[in-house]
Amino acid sequence: MKISEAIALVTGANGGIGQALVHELLERGARKVYAAARNPETLAVLRESYPDRIVVIKLDVTDVASVKAASKLAHDVNLLINNAGFSGDSGALASADVSNAKQEMDVNYFGPLNVSRAFAPVLNDNNGGALVNVLSFLSLVALPLMGTYSASKAAALSLTHSLRCGTESTRYDSHRCYASAGRHGNGRLDEPRESHTTGSRLRHRRCH
Repeated sequence: MKISEAIALVTGANGGIGQALVHELLERGARKVYAAARNPETLAVLRESYPDRIVVIKLDVTDVASVKAASKLAHDVNLLINNAGFSGDSGALASADVSNAKQEMDVNYFGPLNVSRAFAPVLNDNNGGALVNVLSFLSLVALPLMGTYSASKAAALSLTHSLRCGTESTRYDSHRCYASAGRHGNGRLDEPRESHTTGSRLRHRRCH
């Protein structure tokens, strides 16, 4: 889809990658960006950079009520970017308990699922657009001290495939992109390796 004149929502907009996404969207001509975070106060500086085109909203992707409220407020969105994430830097066996692993799954897997479910009707009502899940190369490989994070991102990758395959009547496209943060929290985005159109236009597509 074209970024120019798009109305986007970015979850986790207060992080390095989230801020980079918001800036890039606006630089490319997005009409409006909903910058979402659990604590809206952390977005004050970002909002000041584009006061007329950034709408700050409170959103906890692990809280279904919060997600539903955001979908009602941001009812004009046609580009959804699931970016919010959490890493506990835990090994699958080395950590004292599984609390970090549970939070990683809550934020990195159930979070995008909650937001996608709530905003799918919004995207359809606005004549389509795109849904983007921001992943990591760790969705494809595992590192010893980030084993549970890798598992949560692998689940998010599988979810992206499922969203693509399970939306026969939608008007929007689903994409995935791989992102990483630099030493100072600056976001760096890779171009999506694949993009898949969902909906009746590809009714006989093969999902893999």
